[in-house]
Amino acid sequence: MTGGKKSWGETVLGWFVVRGENDPDVGEASRGPTDTALPPPAVEPIGELPTASGGVVDFDAVFAAFGIDTEARDRLSKADGLLESLPAGAEAGVKRQIVAASLKAFGVPFEQIIETACEEIQALDAYQRKGGAALQAFCDEAERRIAGLEQEIQSARMAMEKEAGDHKKML
Repeated sequence: MTGGKKSWGETVLGWFVVRGENDPDVGEASRGPTDTALPPPAVEPIGELPTASGGVVDFDAVFAAFGIDTEARDRLSKADGLLESLPAGAEAGVKRQIVAASLKAFGVPFEQIIETACEEIQALDAYQRKGGAALQAFCDEAERRIAGLEQEIQSARMAMEKEAGDHKKML
């Protein structure tokens, strides 16, 4: 990054990984303890958001709608698979070293993995918020329609009572 500003991924990486002074893969802004993190930027979809069918979300479609690169998602998935394949009893530091060495061996910067994971989290958060807003709008409209129908029912009952009263007067 230029100007000493960190990307969101570098900031999150700093929460979990403390970089040494001599780490060649890291710029000055990412070494040592991190500064105060900025809130994640608001993300907007670049495509149409998928609907959850039967409560099941198509995560790949959500990520694609927010423009997250397919190759980046694949790299993240492979890194996750690598992490999951490590022995359960291995220490966290050892797991981190194995994953970092594997990613480095295949020419995949660890920061890219973190950045993609952050983008996916932001996309899911925005998807959930938009879904919640759509649900609220639907519920508000349904309540308005129900209130209108209840008023119509009340009017119909009052008309029935009036007609019944008028009919009794005629007898």
